[in-house]
Amino acid sequence: MGADWYWIRNAASRYMSAQSAIHMLIDAVSKDGNLLLNVPLTPDGELEPETISMLTEMGKCLDIIGEAVFSTRCWMVADDGDGGIRFTRSKDNTVLYVTNLGWSNDLLRVRTLGSSRIDLKTLTSVSLLGSSVLQDWRWEFH
Repeated sequence: MGADWYWIRNAASRYMSAQSAIHMLIDAVSKDGNLLLNVPLTPDGELEPETISMLTEMGKCLDIIGEAVFSTRCWMVADDGDGGIRFTRSKDNTVLYVTNLGWSNDLLRVRTLGSSRIDLKTLTSVSLLGSSVLQDWRWEFH
């Protein structure tokens, strides 16, 4: 979890955040990899409260975006070149997932989708995982 591979008393302050672990996971999956997260147990075989909190937070996030991570594959490219966007695809190659690691509630520009890598004429919808609200979207070509 970012400290050592074994439990050390009072090391929880050095653990990575749930957000950092999720970002590492998404990054690895977008590059056709996987992530092994070492979760240290105390000498009594228990999880520390900080560990439980982190894993719970990760679980809540994966409840929302898990479909873009689990049972997916890498796409033609892993990222959009700026480091903040990752791509994965469904096994049957009918869904492309675009994950923004630095969401700011601003307009999201995905430059890679404006290239010849994908036929945007076949795009039928855009959705935001975890939201039932229809998203406004449009393509702008420059």
